[in-house]
Parts: sequence; C-alpha cells; structure tokens
Amino acid sequence: MLNVARAESRFWIRAGAIFGEVAELAAAGRDTERPAQSALETLRRHVITVAQHCPRLSADLVVDEVTPHLPTDTTPDQNAALIWWSALLIWAVTTA
Repeated sequence: MLNVARAESRFWIRAGAIFGEVAELAAAGRDTERPAQSALETLRRHVITVAQHCPRLSADLVVDEVTPHLPTDTTPDQNAALIWWSALLIWAVTTA
C-alpha cells in the first residue's frame, strides 16, 4: 500500500487507487462508496502542494487541510477514509 501511495503522490497512477484499503484503515469498511474521480484528483493536488510546503503536519492540520476540499455530499465514512488517504500521500511526498 505504501508503494501505491508513493505512485499516487507522483501522479504515476490515478488518484484513489488505494481508497478501499484506506477505508479499511479508517474503520469505514472496504465497501465505502468511492468519491468521484474528479474529487480525488482535486484533493490529491491540494494535499501534495500542502505537503511540499509544510512537511510536518499534525493530525489536526491534516484534517483542517482535507475537510474544506471535500464535496458537500461526502459521507462520514468517506471523510475518514480521505483523511487517511491524504495522510499516506503526505507521507509519500515527504519521504521521497
């Protein structure tokens, strides 16, 4: 999963390739509905930019950076999964 997160952070593969796995990490369940691809792409660009400018984000700051960029119809399970996903992308950017 970490290798895939690294590939996503470099735009080698489409955003959200590990969404099912991060939904499990977030205790939301692998069957959590995947957000629209456009939402994932937008969030990926934002999170990568944030990680490049502020590589040491606390958990609270990750939440603060992710939440405003989610579609209004995002479910709590999707929100939790997207926060985990964003954290993995941040890790991938800052450990490259």
